[in-house]
Amino acid sequence: MRETRQKTVKSMIYERGQKLNPFAKEQLSISKNLIEYAQPKVIIVANALASKLCMELLNLNENFNDTKGCHEFQIGSKRVPVFLASMVTGQRAMDNHSFERLTWHVNKVLRNEL
Repeated sequence: MRETRQKTVKSMIYERGQKLNPFAKEQLSISKNLIEYAQPKVIIVANALASKLCMELLNLNENFNDTKGCHEFQIGSKRVPVFLASMVTGQRAMDNHSFERLTWHVNKVLRNEL
């Protein structure tokens, strides 16, 4: 699904604004399978609603690494760093300094410097 209005997306995936509907649950299951298959080095989630869904989907609530300063998602024996951020581009995008800080943080984690 691709939609530019988050309000429209919410109406498509939530029942009564609270509980994910069967369509959303299936899409999240497919997303999780694709992430596991792709074996990414890092995951960056650049949207508040998507971050909320990823917290649940990837069970990130209990997987925050205090040393690295990011969440982690277990794929096999590998722990993949997950960065939750606001939009990177567009009208409500994060400011340049926040983007610079995110880039620095991701690079430090990938180089095992944190």
